[in-house]
Amino acid sequence: MNVTPAELVDCKVSVSPALARRIRKAKQAEQSGQNVRGALMIAAGFEPDEMDTLRSHLEDLSSNLVASEQDQAMTKTTVDRLTTDLAQSRKKSTETNKNLELLKATLSKSVETHGLPDKLTKDIANLIETIRGGEKPQTALLAAAGYNIGDVDDAMSSIGTLKAKIADLELTVAPLRNVLALKGVKSWIIRRILNL
Repeated sequence: MNVTPAELVDCKVSVSPALARRIRKAKQAEQSGQNVRGALMIAAGFEPDEMDTLRSHLEDLSSNLVASEQDQAMTKTTVDRLTTDLAQSRKKSTETNKNLELLKATLSKSVETHGLPDKLTKDIANLIETIRGGEKPQTALLAAAGYNIGDVDDAMSSIGTLKAKIADLELTVAPLRNVLALKGVKSWIIRRILNL
């Protein structure tokens, strides 16, 4: 920005030598095309656009601060919600523990052990859990008593065979009983043979 001599203003001010040097420096900057503000910035020892750069940087920092405050507000909201959830969870946990203790107390009162040994009490509890787990009561009871269900099934299946054999034996013995029931020589001979 070239200023013509007609536009120049003569200004007489008494200043210190240091300030006079800066004013001369500003004059030279203005004469070389710098605007008044830029010339004064150069005279003050700064870059001509440094204020604009600083202003832009300040605006960026302000925007970042606003974004940070928004993030902080969201984080606080999340923390408050999580704190509420944690308090509710603790309350539920406390209630659950109280209910559990109450159930334990009720159970201990409802099941009288009458001085049974601990092992037997544990075996009974295990038996109940096994039945609750889906095991057939008969199988669970036999297992708790120390029997193998396979052996018991074999024994049960042989009952029918034994009954049939007993029925055959009854048929075989029936005539002898009839003879023994009679009074006579045959009866006497059979009794002697059988040592009756």
